[in-house]
Amino acid sequence: MQRDRPGNGSAQAVRVCGGDDMLSKQLRPPREDFMPSAIVNMVTIDPARQADAQEGLVKQVVPMCQGLAGYVTSLHVGSPDGTRGIGIIVFDTGESARAAAKAMASNAPPAGAPVTIDSSEVWAVAYSE
Repeated sequence: MQRDRPGNGSAQAVRVCGGDDMLSKQLRPPREDFMPSAIVNMVTIDPARQADAQEGLVKQVVPMCQGLAGYVTSLHVGSPDGTRGIGIIVFDTGESARAAAKAMASNAPPAGAPVTIDSSEVWAVAYSE
């Protein structure tokens, strides 16, 4: 069985995380003039401040991301020991993702925050289901 892949003309449903419910939102199939992109953030979390980091993620980071132009969805994962994390924030276009990355860079965590951003890059979305 062949699964729908980007570029074959099919729309793909993705989940949008927000509030207490999950909403379906359609991504148009990638094509030359439309390619969803994501900001991929790698972070280090202070082991003594994991609860503060989680609270900041839920109350500050996710709502800020949801308010950015072109936001589609995000996924934030943590290592088993809770000292590292990866955030993947998907946008409708590379242009939206690059603009959001600039906005996020100007709102980086201050010195002494429970989370340190180790890297932040804009990547093309290769496949979404």
